[in-house]
Amino acid sequence: MVSRSPNEPSFFPSQVFFNDLSARISKQQFDTWFKETPFRFIPPNKIVVSSPTRFHRQWLEVKFKEPIRLAAKAILHFEPEIDFQLSMPNVKEPSEPGGLAQEAGEKILEPKNPDGKKKRPPPFSKQLLSSSPVKKEFTFSNFAVGPSNRFTYSALYTVTESTINNYNPIVIHGKTGMGKTHLLQACFLKLNEESQRPALYLTCDDFIQLLYKHSGTRKREELHHLLREYEVLLVDDLQNLSKSSHFQDEFLRLFNESFARGHQIIVSCDCQPKELPVFKEKLISRLKMGLITRLESPNLETRLEMVSKKSAVWGIKVPDGVANSLAAEVELNPRELEGRLLQISNLIKSFPNSAEQPSSKPAPSQPRELRITDIHRIVAAYYNLKRAELLSGCREKTLVLARQVAMYLSRKLTNQSLEEIGAFFGGRDHATVIHSINKITELSEKDMKIKEDLELLAKQLELKLP
Repeated sequence: MVSRSPNEPSFFPSQVFFNDLSARISKQQFDTWFKETPFRFIPPNKIVVSSPTRFHRQWLEVKFKEPIRLAAKAILHFEPEIDFQLSMPNVKEPSEPGGLAQEAGEKILEPKNPDGKKKRPPPFSKQLLSSSPVKKEFTFSNFAVGPSNRFTYSALYTVTESTINNYNPIVIHGKTGMGKTHLLQACFLKLNEESQRPALYLTCDDFIQLLYKHSGTRKREELHHLLREYEVLLVDDLQNLSKSSHFQDEFLRLFNESFARGHQIIVSCDCQPKELPVFKEKLISRLKMGLITRLESPNLETRLEMVSKKSAVWGIKVPDGVANSLAAEVELNPRELEGRLLQISNLIKSFPNSAEQPSSKPAPSQPRELRITDIHRIVAAYYNLKRAELLSGCREKTLVLARQVAMYLSRKLTNQSLEEIGAFFGGRDHATVIHSINKITELSEKDMKIKEDLELLAKQLELKLP
């Protein structure tokens, strides 16, 4: 016989509990995660939350443990122990609407559909995959919205507010640095924070790495089983799939399986689907099924908003004159604008009490300083490339060499830090910049052609290499 504490209820009022829980979270969250989730009350003080898979169990424990605890405490009038477990067989139905019958010392809590029948639990992944790293400041609230990006912003924001896929897939394209990654990560962060739909954000390179790690038929099947259970799949820089037709086949399979399940697919690339190089027609046709939206270059008002929002995120105050001058540099894309602002931010933080205000441009009376954008232009022309190609993620041999040369010159001929140089080259990290500098230094000592290239480029930039 199970002993009871003096305050233990003779039955657990399940409907009251679920009413209280639903008031603590959104209706969509309750409908998604709790309408099909059985609870059991085990005297004297334990509530067991049953989940069909480890994925579901981990999601509830991480996202909803606190509201479950508070709702149970409000009913029981003492602190319960919340135990998250995998589903157990032979779960019994409540014997009466107002309470739960006791069987073998346990009380079953399970919400019902209006017709009184149980639904089968939805399939969830057996484990969690790790998303690609995201920047916490890449939120919707920190994104500067204007005529050039408002439609794209609205399309992705809508994904986070509704489980209905108005457009599927959503393909975002545009030049490097226009905000594609920011919007994809903002969508992922909001979905993850509000726990409405399981979402996974992957760069295309990380997707390829997953394929490498799950080589072999069995492991590859396990990977696809995991991937297709995310209700929102976000893949960044899809153009990198051009490296291999095999990678395209794997993504096409994932696309078909996720689409068939009604899951939302969002991808970004640097051009329209029909212009993706070496892409299979079948994959291109899938990408053209939904919404294709382009991020254009922002106007002056939007660029000012970018400066304002980024300054707020970094906790700095940029003088109005500097902000206006910076935003007026039309040749800078948003990512380059951020890199220039980072430089100004460092100046402000280094000299907080200086009487002289930093400027985004050299004084008119002084010779104009060499800018990394100048190096972009000269190096791209020298190697017969487009500037966008130089800043892209393409790993073609000629592009890699030109990009490394440009980073080397940026370090030798400007005062920019490694982090700042990386920001001007598509947001690459300082380790990538260091590798490029070391690589070109090594090549210039062994290869006379590289050495001559560097000298000719420096001459075009009207400077001498140190």
